[in-house]
Amino acid sequence: MLNMVEHETARIESRFLEPACGDGNFLIQILEKKFETIRTRTPANSLRYSRAIFLALTTLYGIDIIQNNVERCRQRLLERCNREYRHILRADSPELSNSLEVVLGLNIVHGDALRLTRADSNEAITFSEWTFVEGSNIIRRDYEFLTLLENQPIHGKNLFSDLGYDAFIPQPIKDFPPVHFLSLGTTKDWEI
Repeated sequence: MLNMVEHETARIESRFLEPACGDGNFLIQILEKKFETIRTRTPANSLRYSRAIFLALTTLYGIDIIQNNVERCRQRLLERCNREYRHILRADSPELSNSLEVVLGLNIVHGDALRLTRADSNEAITFSEWTFVEGSNIIRRDYEFLTLLENQPIHGKNLFSDLGYDAFIPQPIKDFPPVHFLSLGTTKDWEI
């Protein structure tokens, strides 16, 4: 399956959604491909490498109806990111790890992908789009999953696509102010 989308897995900013993510097997493999790209293009500088790892993780989305799978998927993705950072920089980054936990809490959802609702509340599934601005600041925009699906062609653009003149640009249900990506775990401005 990964070979079919190899050109996209090599792009750090390409987004992937696994609507039945289980404990993350497919998402982990995509993350591995993104890390291969990061290793060849990103200098082993703590801020730049942290930023690349963060960007790679923010592009992965998952839904699963079983809470234990969601928790395990989040844990596995976080552990893999932390291991990558440690492997390259020979250190830990608690700030990066805390920020990645915030992203995973929003990107890997306990829900029903067929009904498009959260499993714990029957509210609509929402996903966050993460965009770097002003160097290392990140903005977050939340979108209802249903809105993203209603306006996407069966063949063509990815979620949050900004390619092409006819690309659908959805309206976010909420915008958040920019914050430094390493401070997500401590920011009070966002409802996380």
